[in-house]
Amino acid sequence: MVREPNLERGHRTFGRILDDLDARPEPGPWIDAARTLSERLIISEDTFYYFAEKFTECVIFAGRRLTPS
Repeated sequence: MVREPNLERGHRTFGRILDDLDARPEPGPWIDAARTLSERLIISEDTFYYFAEKFTECVIFAGRRLTPS
C-alpha cells in the first residue's frame, strides 16, 4: 500500500492507525493525511480510497457500540 520496503512494518503501522481510530473515532485528520500522501504520489489514488473507507468504518463501529441492543 505504501512505499514501505518492510511489509511487516507497513502492516504494523496501519494496525496502529486503526487502533488509534478505535480509541478515538475521528477519521477526518487521517483522511486528510491520506489525501496529502496521495497528492504527493506516495500512495495511489486507489489506496487513498481504501484508507478512507477503512478510516470511516471506525465511525460505524463506534456507533454500533453506542447503540443499545
